[in-house]
Amino acid sequence: MAIVWVREDPESGGGDADIEGRSYERIFLVLTDTVADGPKTVSEAVDPVSGLAVPGSLTVFAKGNETDYGAVCTKQRCQRNRQNPKLWRVTCTFTMLRSESGTWPGGSIDLTLALPGVRMWWVGYQEAIDKDIHGAPIVNSAGQPFKPREEVTRYRLAIEVTRSVRYYSPATWAAYGGAVNADYAWGMPPGTLMMVAPPGGNRRVDQIGTYYEIRMEIHVNPDGWKRERLDQGTHRLATADGGIPSLSTPAEGVGWITDATGAPVAHDVLLDGAGLPLEITNPGGSPVTLEFEVYHPMPFAPLNLPSLNIAW
Repeated sequence: MAIVWVREDPESGGGDADIEGRSYERIFLVLTDTVADGPKTVSEAVDPVSGLAVPGSLTVFAKGNETDYGAVCTKQRCQRNRQNPKLWRVTCTFTMLRSESGTWPGGSIDLTLALPGVRMWWVGYQEAIDKDIHGAPIVNSAGQPFKPREEVTRYRLAIEVTRSVRYYSPATWAAYGGAVNADYAWGMPPGTLMMVAPPGGNRRVDQIGTYYEIRMEIHVNPDGWKRERLDQGTHRLATADGGIPSLSTPAEGVGWITDATGAPVAHDVLLDGAGLPLEITNPGGSPVTLEFEVYHPMPFAPLNLPSLNIAW
């Protein structure tokens, strides 16, 4: 009882797609050294030289440049060649595991290979604004900004991914809490997706053993998750004698911003992004905002996020 060789048939690699999802076929030829070998032997065959193996139950579909983690081997059909009873044709069918009712096919089904669930909704948040919808500044009749600034309600897309894993690693998931994507994910550039909290897990049992159903909540911000703050304050950069810095006389410290009478101001004054009052360097110029990275970047590729049919 030995396998002489395993080869993939040239006709291998067909597939179909319908409302139920995608399916594939891989076809293998297996030669044994005795007619006493049966379907069990050839369904587990491995070529002794090349290492090519007949895909086993629940093996992910992969062939050439294509891999579909949502499709697994759910059926093997072993047919003995009538002219050469030592030669077998093994057809492996790959289908997508999906259950809307909670019932699954019989046998040792690994639920961690099932398609992840996806849910979307919109989250409201308050945003301070300085201009109206026409681009006009929101100021009082004297041209001064209101305090506090006007706020409006905006909305961001939230996406929940539910998937099952065999093992739950608290240290790994803790690192993703409050992290933004360091790489492209779902077609979005780095810094635009944020995992709002470490994904939690519900411990469950399938026909193989225990597993964890985890939920990842990711919020989308096309503008990025950097924090913005209006550049303002009561102090400015100053030279050693308290004057205004220049290229020839650089700043050596900070000093109070003073009003027309020379007294220190009692309220915040707009700055120009370079540490000086905006009214000095750019009178009438637009307020300057400063950006700060406050969320740690993490690679999202290891999360194996499911594909989304979204046109951003």
